[in-house]
Amino acid sequence: MKLTARQEEMVQAICRGLSRKEIAGEMRISESGVKRQLEKLFARFGQFSMRGLAVAYLQAKHRKPSEKRPDETTPKSLRRGNTLL
Repeated sequence: MKLTARQEEMVQAICRGLSRKEIAGEMRISESGVKRQLEKLFARFGQFSMRGLAVAYLQAKHRKPSEKRPDETTPKSLRRGNTLL
């Protein structure tokens, strides 16, 4: 999963256990800016917490190219929930 340099920096700060306030100070942005970026990252990784985001990020980072999630390799018409089979 490709992330911008700033998103990568933020997720790595989360993995180090920093709070929103600490991330804001380290990245020199407002806490509301951190919150907005986190909302985008939560949606992208399908997570609802900073801990879940960190786990999902680390799993994605260490996944081998051959171990892509089914939704990354399966044609749209064959994905679960789609009535076209």
